[in-house]
Amino acid sequence: MSIVETKTEDGGGEAFMVNLLPGRSAYSLVGPALLSLPVFAVIVTLTFIFMGMYDGPGTPKWIVDAGALSAVGLVLWCGVIGVLNVWLRLRQSRELAAGYTTSVGEKRTVPLVHPSTGEILCAAGEPSLTWREYRAAIARINEAAADE
Repeated sequence: MSIVETKTEDGGGEAFMVNLLPGRSAYSLVGPALLSLPVFAVIVTLTFIFMGMYDGPGTPKWIVDAGALSAVGLVLWCGVIGVLNVWLRLRQSRELAAGYTTSVGEKRTVPLVHPSTGEILCAAGEPSLTWREYRAAIARINEAAADE
């Protein structure tokens, strides 16, 4: 890992940055997983509704088709989340191997950095940031970058 020291434009402070690995950060992969939870809830609900409406061979075809479609949707959702989870875990392990992390709650033996700039938010060995502190630090850095 290479840490770069930079001066702020007003010369008032220093920022320490890490050279990030190319590609998406582990932090950027958490959002799609969380956003898919409402989709999961809808698919499961529909699956159980249509399964509950099934009443043997005399059941209308649309109920059977809708139940089968929602069950297929559930299987596909599980596959997509499984792939996303593997991708997230691989990315987290690569970041840790590179000497940093973009994920809150990860091992504190490495610094926590901003997912796109690489600015160090929390040094190695310091207590981990809470989600609120992490989001505030990300917003602060994003605002500073937008002002430039």
